[in-house]
Amino acid sequence: MAAAIHTPCPREAVDATTRVPLTHGNTFLITGLVKLRARVAWEMEAAEQRHIQARADLSHIDAVIRMLAAIDPDAIKAKRINTKNQWFKHGEARRLAAEVLLEADTPMTTMDLAAKLLERMGFDPTDKVARRRVRQHLLNTLSGCDYFVSEIGPRKERWWRLV
Repeated sequence: MAAAIHTPCPREAVDATTRVPLTHGNTFLITGLVKLRARVAWEMEAAEQRHIQARADLSHIDAVIRMLAAIDPDAIKAKRINTKNQWFKHGEARRLAAEVLLEADTPMTTMDLAAKLLERMGFDPTDKVARRRVRQHLLNTLSGCDYFVSEIGPRKERWWRLV
């Protein structure tokens, strides 16, 4: 018995850009997924190429360090690169927190302080995700300041006031 050659029936169209048979009425979904997969595959290939290039660069840097100094490059730890904060400019969170606490009569929790800062910046203070991110930034920023004092209150929440 000879193998039958499949020829698309009139209802079985083929997308011109992706060459994928479009069936079952999911043409937009299938086309979108195919394009998304192609983009993600390209990003993976580009990341692999960057990884290969970074390995080559690192081996060349290690060779120069070995030639010029008696240091083992493998003993050098990798250093994380800090990214810029999306919410505040440098020093802005500290300044805004000081203004809010100056106007407040009583100490404020970090979450309340984050909501006030979001409100001052024109964002929705009820957005839970934004409040959590600003809260974490405030905890990191205010913990190292001399003129902010925190006390641990109920439910292990920090309460802030100015000195």
